Amino acid sequence: MFYLEPRRWLTLLLTLGFSVLVAACDVPRVSAQERLFSDVSVELVDRYELDNPMVGGTQFGGISALAYDPQTDRLLALSDDHDGVNTPHFYTLTLERTTDPAQPGLESIAVESVTFLRDATGEPYPSDALDPEGLALSPQNSIYLSSEGNHRKDVQPFLGEFDRETGTLIRSLPIPPSFSITIDETSRRQQRGIQPNQGFESLTLVSTGNTIGEPLRLFTANESPLVQDLDPDNNQEGGRNRFLHYYLGQGPPLLVAEYLYSLDPVPFALVNGLSEILALDNGGHFLTLERALTPLGLQVKLFESALGGATDISGLASLKGDVAATKIYKRLLFNFNSLDSPVRNLEGLAFGPRLADGSRSLLVVSDNNFNPNESTEFFLFRLRP
Repeated sequence: MFYLEPRRWLTLLLTLGFSVLVAACDVPRVSAQERLFSDVSVELVDRYELDNPMVGGTQFGGISALAYDPQTDRLLALSDDHDGVNTPHFYTLTLERTTDPAQPGLESIAVESVTFLRDATGEPYPSDALDPEGLALSPQNSIYLSSEGNHRKDVQPFLGEFDRETGTLIRSLPIPPSFSITIDETSRRQQRGIQPNQGFESLTLVSTGNTIGEPLRLFTANESPLVQDLDPDNNQEGGRNRFLHYYLGQGPPLLVAEYLYSLDPVPFALVNGLSEILALDNGGHFLTLERALTPLGLQVKLFESALGGATDISGLASLKGDVAATKIYKRLLFNFNSLDSPVRNLEGLAFGPRLADGSRSLLVVSDNNFNPNESTEFFLFRLRP
């Protein structure tokens, strides 16, 4: 045991108190909004271009979505060939990685097979019946797809679960009436619903637990605002989209909520939209890919988006003007226009295989729009942490 005089105790206490105060002042201030995000970051490590081979009577191309299966080490690639000769389909791809931890990358990507989509009776879908855009692989080895619909054929937007091996529809999900294409019979003008070719462009799944068979949550969003949500007087945002949240359990699929997703404003954009979403975890963190077409070319940005705090807007008939709702927060992770090459039509996101250094990977893919002179490009990112 040791002893200090009262005066020395007072000196020690004052010193300790001052040290605590200084330490507290050194702690950076973090806003409530910043605390919503994870600490994820991305680093571009490689790019790979795949030509357009013929597979199963189809010309490879039009890739709008990706999903990676770690069990088979295969990629699923969804084609949006909705007006071509071929019926709707997806591809299975093989990929080889580099083995040098100091230089993680892609050695090769090859098309292994094609699977055609079929309705519940087992009949192939007509070529114009779907415009498949979003894809996710479930723990049950089924696939979920989103379709934009087809205005010219009065085909409504669609969400469905399919058998991975046969491509046959297992079940469809309910779509909010606000998304349905509604045409005034007299004027033939559209009154509400998705805009042409700007419907369900994205789709991602989140498990609610760590065991196969646990309920799932599905998220999707319209690419650009619904007709009734268009607001030309809003110059602060690039558009307001509806981010849908479904619960997939033992019973019928249940639409839980809709959230407000605000697009970044892009000057002189001809088309501005949300082309893909990918769940980072089951805590409400997502990667979102925004793409805008301008007279100078494409602008594409990758964001982290946080659902925490966002309010349900499903009861709002329109998103014009002042909306009493908290939107989804987001922060920029990567701007593809910072690269020293023209930006392509990037549409698909998927977590890929572990890299040679053990880190998690992210794949981003371009849609070549069935241009025979344009290849399909894959970007490989390292995720940190």
